[in-house]
Amino acid sequence: TGSPIYLPGSTLTYESGTLTAGDEWLAGATVVGAGVPENVTIGSFITLPSGAAHAVPGDFVIDGVGGGDFTMNSALSVSGNWTSTNFHPNGNIVTFAGNADQTVLSADAVAPVAFDLLALNKTGGSVLLGSDASCTSGGGGVALAFNGTQDVLNLGAHSFTQRGAIGGSDATGAFAGSSAATLSLTGSGDGGTLRFAAGD
Repeated sequence: TGSPIYLPGSTLTYESGTLTAGDEWLAGATVVGAGVPENVTIGSFITLPSGAAHAVPGDFVIDGVGGGDFTMNSALSVSGNWTSTNFHPNGNIVTFAGNADQTVLSADAVAPVAFDLLALNKTGGSVLLGSDASCTSGGGGVALAFNGTQDVLNLGAHSFTQRGAIGGSDATGAFAGSSAATLSLTGSGDGGTLRFAAGD
């Protein structure tokens, strides 16, 4: 039947079942319209298939309390806020993009948001942690990439644990945070360049 045509402000909600994303949420497309909703809410067992990346131009929510469980077999780009529990990146990269502030939040406010590979590809704003988070590349190499023109990962008052190197094309990419923030870097070898911007 083809893909639905989404309008600005639309939300695709998966409410039940065990599904692999298909025509309702197309890979390889980034603009709201055919097969690309502005926001996505995961309320059931959803898997991204292997292949091209999927994009969420707005907010992405994994509602673990409501039965949501999300497994990635390909990359994901999010341009709005992120809220999650029951998240399985499987070694795939999550990219935060866009020109506005974005928040990363654990829905249960207890377990950290656990990424494997993380990238910022921003032209404005920052990515602000609303919960503890981690980025622990299982295979070594670059775990966190700053790939935009204005990339700031603001820890706020939270902790961020990284295993693997810092890399990317943005020579000004940096961390920020308040005096209560904790940054833990683990692993071996060249860790890349660590920069700090003004925080809270």
